[in-house]
Amino acid sequence: MTHPGPPNTPPGADSPRLPKVIPGNGYVPPESTPTPRPEDSLSGIEAAAVNALINQALEGVGGGAVSSVAGRTGDVTLVLADIDGLDDALNGKADAVHTHPDKADADHGHTIADVTNLQTTLNGLASSSHTHTYGIDDITGLTTALAGKADTSALSGKVDASRTVSAGTGLTGGGDLSTNRTIALNAASIASLAKADSAVQPGDLSSALATVSPYLKIQPERGPVSYTLTVDDANSFAKLNVTPGDMTVYVPLNSTAPIPVGARVGFMLSGNTGSVSIGAESGVVVRTAGTSMDIPPGDETVFWLTKIGTDEWILEKPAIGE
Repeated sequence: MTHPGPPNTPPGADSPRLPKVIPGNGYVPPESTPTPRPEDSLSGIEAAAVNALINQALEGVGGGAVSSVAGRTGDVTLVLADIDGLDDALNGKADAVHTHPDKADADHGHTIADVTNLQTTLNGLASSSHTHTYGIDDITGLTTALAGKADTSALSGKVDASRTVSAGTGLTGGGDLSTNRTIALNAASIASLAKADSAVQPGDLSSALATVSPYLKIQPERGPVSYTLTVDDANSFAKLNVTPGDMTVYVPLNSTAPIPVGARVGFMLSGNTGSVSIGAESGVVVRTAGTSMDIPPGDETVFWLTKIGTDEWILEKPAIGE
């Protein structure tokens, strides 16, 4: 900053802080250079303050020359003491470059104890990892909301859906109870039952035993028009009522009446009026001596039919004329 010098000082004269006065001929008199003092060295903030006060002091001063600065003429260098109150104003102010020795670092941390009343506030609060157990009465309005709903006792005795039902031997199906389950016979059981259906039933047991019995089974009287052999006739003997007239005895296919091979069936004519003819279902062969399949009339005449093959029989009858 350039300030006007004392009277008779050429414009543009300068000094270390104020412009020295340089004569037109370039000669600088020794007296125009002030002697440096210790307080002449000002910090950056002090110099700024000095310049601000000087500018304030010069406000309102016209562009004309001044006769002195701080009571001094010639080249003048101002120090703190030259400005009233400046030294007191600067006392206690921080240097332009300074530190804060007792302040926290920008990157620092705190514990619970560092925060006043924080531990007291946290006492009694739930921890971050905890569980709660509530009853119906602990939840506002829950009892009212449940009123009229199904009684929980209705669920008593019910089975959990995760319970399973397993199919036992010979069965298939089952599973958990999340849906309806069906238990059924497996293929092997069904096949076994099919065999049982074709086996000898209790009603046919007597006929089956007749094939091995050493005794003939006596059947009720047959007739009078016709009669077809059945499984129950195996190893049996019966009378034929031929009093009304002639009649026919039919031998069925094995598929119709599975009479065991080796079985015998005997008949005796009751009455001497009619004769008996032996008939055979198509596919059955009946063999006999001669060609006649007829049994001539005659009270108490006896004849036999013996099964010697699946559909093959022998007729034993008295010779005609005996």
